[in-house]
Amino acid sequence: MGGNLYIHRELEDYANGLDYKVDIPVGISLVSSYADLNAVDEAVLMEHGNGQTYEGVDSGGYANSSRGKEKVVMYLAVNEHSAEAFKKHNPNTLTRVIGCPKLDDYMGLKSGDKVALSFHWDCQVCPETMSAFWHYRDILGPLSEEFDLIAHGHPRIIDFLRPYYEQYNIPIVENFKDVIKQASVYICDNSSTIYEFAACGGDVVVLNTPMYRKHIEHGIRFWEYADIGVQVETHQELIMSVYEAKQMDMKKRKEEIIENVYPNLGYASQEAAKWLSRL
Repeated sequence: MGGNLYIHRELEDYANGLDYKVDIPVGISLVSSYADLNAVDEAVLMEHGNGQTYEGVDSGGYANSSRGKEKVVMYLAVNEHSAEAFKKHNPNTLTRVIGCPKLDDYMGLKSGDKVALSFHWDCQVCPETMSAFWHYRDILGPLSEEFDLIAHGHPRIIDFLRPYYEQYNIPIVENFKDVIKQASVYICDNSSTIYEFAACGGDVVVLNTPMYRKHIEHGIRFWEYADIGVQVETHQELIMSVYEAKQMDMKKRKEEIIENVYPNLGYASQEAAKWLSRL
């Protein structure tokens, strides 16, 4: 489509958890996180998740904030929810909905018959960003005895979860693409991966906790599209909910949700490239 795309070598250090500094004399950088945005002069900001926002939270890491966004020359939103949230707080920045390029590579993956369990990290932005692990910890043993279980987790909590998973000999699968390949049911509290798994044709079980406020509407996971799968409130009902997820016909509702959360499914990269080339 024209133009040059350069990848910074320092990103390998960043991916390995090391400090890095990018020296970019000219040009616009394509970034997908608030930390990367702080390292450049001008940027196209691309959503790195499913566009989840949290009402009342003024954090540069979410679309519904203007904090740190003065460097952004164009925002590539994953869906209308994130686009509207961004435009409300950054009305003068060019905004386009592209979908989720990450999912282009996931389309057509064949799933196995395992059950996957995953947890969000304790992000103390608001109650809904906190992990549900402690609420469901006591079911790890029974769950591993009942199903061919594999374990996953947000990168910021997986090392903490590791000894709990290992206690019950639950294999840990850190690459989410491999989770999709191995599992037919995905259990999780709060993550874009819930919707990614469903978009790939899998069944999901959504973990709620008493600290997740039902009267606060953030959108998507809380609570407009929480019915992407079977919702669970206590660990006692989790095992039966997995069987329910396997048996329930939720195809129509899942398709409706995925269409809204992930437009341009399967060709979002092309949509992103189109707008980048026009910039």
